[in-house]
Amino acid sequence: MYKIVTNPLVKCTTGKNLNSVKGIVVHWVANPKTSAAANRNYWENQADGVCAHDIIDLDGTVLNCVDYAKECYQVGCPTGYTPRALKELSSYPNNCVVGVECTHIDWTGLMTPETYNTLVEHIAFLCKKFGLTTANVYTHHEIVGDYKDCHRWFTNNPDEWVKFKARVEDILHPAPVVKPAPVQPKPVVKPVVIPPLTGLLKVGVRGDQVKFVQQKLGVAADGIFGPNTQTAVKAFQTKNKIAADGIVGPNTWKLFFQ
Repeated sequence: MYKIVTNPLVKCTTGKNLNSVKGIVVHWVANPKTSAAANRNYWENQADGVCAHDIIDLDGTVLNCVDYAKECYQVGCPTGYTPRALKELSSYPNNCVVGVECTHIDWTGLMTPETYNTLVEHIAFLCKKFGLTTANVYTHHEIVGDYKDCHRWFTNNPDEWVKFKARVEDILHPAPVVKPAPVQPKPVVKPVVIPPLTGLLKVGVRGDQVKFVQQKLGVAADGIFGPNTQTAVKAFQTKNKIAADGIVGPNTWKLFFQ
């Protein structure tokens, strides 16, 4: 679990409460390799109230700057909002969104693995907290259009935004764990030990030798040499071109082992 540190802003707030939370907005700080604390302190010294609720640091720590019940001036847009934002949020989206800023390592907006992984977990946490889904997660750009290319990494790499939301979705709706079926032990099959032929096998003889012959011939293996067995023996002898007398003697017996 990632670490959350609270350092509330004092001066840099709008002073208003959110009407409700309809969306979560992902931003970049637009200042490579700067810490969450540095960006928080920059906000505190501004007069226009521009800020977001959280900043994710380069090491993955979340710095909470504004209570989630409070409004932040984070997605103001003098040129007008996108149709999607107007439809899904409000005519003034600041009053219904929670914002998360991300530190990054260069001007493409590329994040450290720690920042990225925390962003995945934290957005999932906020979705659960406010009863939202990944459909309610926006980049700043998706709300204000070309006025801002924020978060720049996701704006310029839309496939990465799709992958990111899929990872959040995996946390919100993990695939069920399928337990492997228990491995059934294989039955122990005892080998049939056939004693050497000690006499002729014919009608009326019983025993394992008869059962063996019946198994070889594909007839009911009851161990009793009856008429059906005799008929099968004769057919076997004929097929192998020996005298078809229906009696298993040494010559017939040998054929079963070839």
